[in-house]
Formats: sequence, structure tokens, C-alpha cells
Amino acid sequence: MIHEMQQPKVHAGIFLHTHFEELKKAFLKKFRIVEAAGGAVLNPANELMFIFRRGKWDLPKGKIDEGEDTKSAALREVREETGLRDLSLIKPLLTTYHTYNESGHHILKPSHWFLMRTTQTEGWTPQTEEDIFEIKWAHQQQFDQYLNNTFPSIIDVVEKLREEMRGFY
Repeated sequence: MIHEMQQPKVHAGIFLHTHFEELKKAFLKKFRIVEAAGGAVLNPANELMFIFRRGKWDLPKGKIDEGEDTKSAALREVREETGLRDLSLIKPLLTTYHTYNESGHHILKPSHWFLMRTTQTEGWTPQTEEDIFEIKWAHQQQFDQYLNNTFPSIIDVVEKLREEMRGFY
């Protein structure tokens, strides 16, 4: 099943099993779990912050440290990757999952996403040590131009954010 997931022609898959917990247990045994947290950050104009990392538009996130809760990790990671100091966590958005290989190990990364707000209109700094070289604010009508060069899980986060933003206008 892992071999099939790595094929370039496979975008998604569905596993059917009569006992979900058995399937889940068998599936998760094949992976090392690396939890992450991050934020969809809106400014006072309801623009979303995108970061440019390793050739893709992304949202700030990173690994959760041992003993750290998801909310604290999300705030820490966004601050570290963007330089934002004035940051408020509003509410959880969703959890995304993606897989990758690292030194021959199969990694499953659940990323816990939060809606965040900032009133900070200047003074953000991309964390170049994490290969972040650009930060852009995008209004909702501009989201698609960033989503054309991003990861599937980021599209899921932005779609969830769009649902939340319907109440802002």
C-alpha cells in the first residue's frame, strides 16, 4: 500500500475494510508520526499571509516540540517563521495529513491548523534558516494565484478558511 501511494500517477486512494480500527492500526504501524501545528494568519484587512518556502507557497507551520500542546506550537512556529509578535489564536480550523520519506523512514505528518489574527502591519521577517525567503499578504480574490503552486494540504486549509471567512463579509 505504501509503494502504491508513492507512484507519481496516484493522487489519492481509498482503503476499504470491514473493521476500521484494524485497518487504522495496520496502516499506522508502517509510519513514524511527526505532529506539526501552524496557522492561517489574517491581518486587519482580512488578507492571508503566505510564505514562500522551497519553491512553493505555504502557510507557516512546524513540528511540535516534546511536551508542547498544539496551540502553543502553532503560535511559536508562526512567530519563528514570520517574525510576527502580535498574534492571536482565534480557533482551530482543521487537521491535515500528509506522508513523506525521510532517511528511508515513512513519515505521517498530522498538521493541526488554527485561524490566527494579527494587527501587525509591518516588521515581519521570513525565517531564512527554514528556507523561507518571501512573505506575501493576499486578499481572498488572490488566493488562487498562490494555490496554483502549493501543496494539496494547504489547499485544504485555505478552503476551510474560505468557509470561515464567509461570515466576515
